[in-house]
Amino acid sequence: MMRWCLSLCMFFCLLLPGLLSAQGRWLQGKVVRIGEHGDKILDVGILVSLETGEPTKTDSFGQFRIFLKNIFKAGEKVTLVIDKPGWRIRYPLEGEARIPADLDKESVEVQLLPVGSKLFWTHDRIEKLISDMAEKSKQQVTPEGRPETIDFSRYIKDWSIKYGFSAQQAKGEIDTWIEEIEATQNDLYKLGLAASCPTLSCASARCVLRWRVPPCWRRRAASV
Repeated sequence: MMRWCLSLCMFFCLLLPGLLSAQGRWLQGKVVRIGEHGDKILDVGILVSLETGEPTKTDSFGQFRIFLKNIFKAGEKVTLVIDKPGWRIRYPLEGEARIPADLDKESVEVQLLPVGSKLFWTHDRIEKLISDMAEKSKQQVTPEGRPETIDFSRYIKDWSIKYGFSAQQAKGEIDTWIEEIEATQNDLYKLGLAASCPTLSCASARCVLRWRVPPCWRRRAASV
């Protein structure tokens, strides 16, 4: 009897780590590519990973599961990366997704578009591009708050190439976004982005931003 109990205890000790691993925290989702008519097509066998994690393949239903370490908390942003040449993530923007509060009930849908698709030119994507540039420009503001000529040619070029466009095309879309925001929006945040948006001049592959530094950024720089 004692020997049987010891054998049973050893069995459960060996089984427990596997059970705990199976019950770990997993980010669930699916990958779809957007068809010509806006239809969603399940993408099978696509490698998906976190920016700093091991990749996993989508199954026959386009679904994936990525193990989440304890450092990742609900509500935090993680960046998803897909490995499919000639395709980019449409949504979530730049692959940035928030970890759901309920990992068992909520999942992430990753939408893909081919490089060069005009469907990439959406207001939220342009807004994020401008917001990211604004964030980078804060690091280059002097305490005196003097307007600076900030060279973002590499940033603009890399961003444009990533989605299959030219810097000149990016400039045109940014200009259109600013015009529409100033004409139709009451959103103070978006109006503020448009108001502080740089004038962008492009010569061949070089784009230079002449940024109008908002007063609040000057005060912040002066207080550092």
